[in-house]
Amino acid sequence: MYKFKTKPYKHQLELFELTKDKEYWGIFAEMGCGKSKIFLDTAGYLYTEGKIQGCLILAPKGVYHNWSNNEIPIHLPDEILDNTDMLVWSTSKTKKYEVEKKAFIAKNGRFKILVANIETFVSKTSEKAISNFLKRFKSIVCVDESTYIKSPKADRSKIIVKLCELAPYRRILTGSPSPQGPTDLFMQCRALHKDALGFKTYTAFKVHYCKLMMRDVGTHSFQQIVGYRNLEDLNYRLSKFTSRVTKASCLDLPDKVYQYREVELTTEQKRLYKEIKEFSRTQLLESKDIITAEHVLTKLIRLHQITCGFYQADDSEKVVPIPGANPRLNELKEILLATTDKVIIWATYRYNIAQIEAMVKENFGEDSYVTCHGGTEKKARSIVSNVFQENEDVRFFIGNRAGAYGLTLTKSATTVYYSNDYNLEVRLQSEDRNHRISQTRKVTYIDLICRKTVDEKIIKALRAKKNIADIITGDEWREWL
Repeated sequence: MYKFKTKPYKHQLELFELTKDKEYWGIFAEMGCGKSKIFLDTAGYLYTEGKIQGCLILAPKGVYHNWSNNEIPIHLPDEILDNTDMLVWSTSKTKKYEVEKKAFIAKNGRFKILVANIETFVSKTSEKAISNFLKRFKSIVCVDESTYIKSPKADRSKIIVKLCELAPYRRILTGSPSPQGPTDLFMQCRALHKDALGFKTYTAFKVHYCKLMMRDVGTHSFQQIVGYRNLEDLNYRLSKFTSRVTKASCLDLPDKVYQYREVELTTEQKRLYKEIKEFSRTQLLESKDIITAEHVLTKLIRLHQITCGFYQADDSEKVVPIPGANPRLNELKEILLATTDKVIIWATYRYNIAQIEAMVKENFGEDSYVTCHGGTEKKARSIVSNVFQENEDVRFFIGNRAGAYGLTLTKSATTVYYSNDYNLEVRLQSEDRNHRISQTRKVTYIDLICRKTVDEKIIKALRAKKNIADIITGDEWREWL
């Protein structure tokens, strides 16, 4: 009998027993239901049974470090961990990494766990290296947040499907497998098995499940999807090799589930952050604006703003975006695309709220959200809350500390902290907006975090129910900065 390191919840144990020996399976579990543990228990079981020698985990940028740093050490039994070699895949060619990689692929009888960023799989180098790993070690492959391979035309999707074919065991994990329609399912299921859905090609799949209409555009024509059909048949086929898990069905889950998603700073953000941290002064290259931060709290705010993608110069009230794409905003978008639930989004700064509004409007429609911040009149705040609660088309509530008090937002069981206020009371009040009487589901809180920055310290302090202002005015401020 497999010895669990962490005790599984009822739904995790049932799903483990159902799927542990299956060659392929899809786990479509809402955020907070613990699908990572189910996979790791399966991998550990297959290894102890002598059925696999290795494990490949493919996950998005904001998630894959969480596997190596947290999920694997927490859930994989110590007797397996003590006999495990783990490598986080990188395109780095440093001597140190080359030595690590060479040691990792040595056949020494140890369990090999390779963790990789799914977004890097567009190069022949990565494809060849991972392919060689799967040929060398009989493995189980996990595609986490598998909607990243939903596009049949994307090179990344094609490469990962080919890699999955090399492994005797395959799993896909996601919260919402078809956020934009049934066609999202084909490549995800194809990664599990070429005949999982019974269609050899995407065209055959589309013809069977989509209502198509020929459209003429200029000199060419194409078939546009105008609706769907035969969905009962699709659900029947999926039921043969997938499981759907909702928080509402997991009665023994804790009332609050905390997660985080990592965000990687851009090169310019790293430069600005380092200079403020070390010298309390920096200069934005394009605008020549000067930023200084002499006092501890000011310095903390400046550093936090940089991780959020903007800055405020000393001689101006204006807020200026740091050049380039904002990776924090991109990570939020991926989270929202991966769920069909209503979502509460908290952000500290008004500038970020405006960015989030624009992103949500572009991707989900102008009627998909409501906003509540310091500029929202008090009388209007209850109206905003009611609209969010009662209108099914309004999926997102976007707010800051002004919305953290008094409102009821229990139609959502998912909260994302784009950034955190430094005040403990604000954090506790914001959590209570959807964790209160009339909430019938477990609530998941997701913090966006830039590793090795003040983000980590802010979230750690708030989750430990410490007031940051009290900490940084005491003896601990040196550790923060």
